[in-house]
Amino acid sequence: RLNRVPDSVYIKMLQMVGIERLQASPAGTVVTITASRTDVSEVAVPAGTQVAAAGDETGPVVFETLEPISVLGTALQAVQVWDGFSYMQSTVAAGVEGQRFYPFGPRARDGAALMLGFAGPAKMTSGLMHLYARIPAPDGPPNPDSRSDPDKVYDLPPPAEIVWEVFDAATWQPGTAMRDETDGFTRSGHIVLRGPGNAAKLATRGDVSTPLYWLRARVKRGSWEKAPKLDAVLSNCVQVQQHVSHRNEVLVRSLCVPDQTFTLSQTPVLPLRVPGTVINTDGRVVEVKSLQLEIDEGQGPVVWQEVDDFLKSGPEYRHFMISYATGAVTFGMALRG
Repeated sequence: RLNRVPDSVYIKMLQMVGIERLQASPAGTVVTITASRTDVSEVAVPAGTQVAAAGDETGPVVFETLEPISVLGTALQAVQVWDGFSYMQSTVAAGVEGQRFYPFGPRARDGAALMLGFAGPAKMTSGLMHLYARIPAPDGPPNPDSRSDPDKVYDLPPPAEIVWEVFDAATWQPGTAMRDETDGFTRSGHIVLRGPGNAAKLATRGDVSTPLYWLRARVKRGSWEKAPKLDAVLSNCVQVQQHVSHRNEVLVRSLCVPDQTFTLSQTPVLPLRVPGTVINTDGRVVEVKSLQLEIDEGQGPVVWQEVDDFLKSGPEYRHFMISYATGAVTFGMALRG
């Protein structure tokens, strides 16, 4: 008769054996940040910068950037495609949602290139450039066997070798791609490039008569089943997630008794996408998975280690458990933890 038990009782039974509900999942998206000044090469925007979307009567919906980004003062002005034989202007299609284009032409031959032209009063940055390539949404139901499924992670090698280059007004010089999440332009993702700095020179290329700083992605070797197609190519893009970082919250003064539990003021708690590390004054390395918990036992604050349970914890281990759903922080019972 377990199926006739009310949900509230069923949930309480699970909690009694240490099983908690999954915490809320935050929304996420990609935002484009525009520099208010064009006379500088870049403007630094740190990780954790807050942006907001319109909400309801409870207020705006707050998001935070997940990584630092250098916003370019030199804006992306032109996008054109070299298919191996001729140039094709794609600036409008690359910046307007719903218009699609082939970044390497409909045949995607070796040697074809996607060319990006930047312009502004300032020189090109020598720091990092954050681009975002977006593939079109599927017209029909997604194919689970297709490698263009944006929600699927693949271990296969990308179907093409893409090299990035910068034009110095005479020849194309090698560039540096720090990160490419597009899997050979078969899925939406971020592309992080090392900026060319003074290596880039103003020049006219193809059908664009205005002198620009040019970067290009060239197909060194391609083996696509179908030529890749894009919906947009955007610059100054960064991933944001709907959460708010809280710092310097004081839990409580401990009573120094076993099995203590304290509750955070804000719930649910989100685990970090990439765990961090902290080195205590005694040289011990602590992995921070979600909450960086510091405890002062009279000799200054020390970071404690988050664990899933106390089964492997000794009496002197600085361990704690946390329920992401409820925000409950639990300490050991002197024998374990």
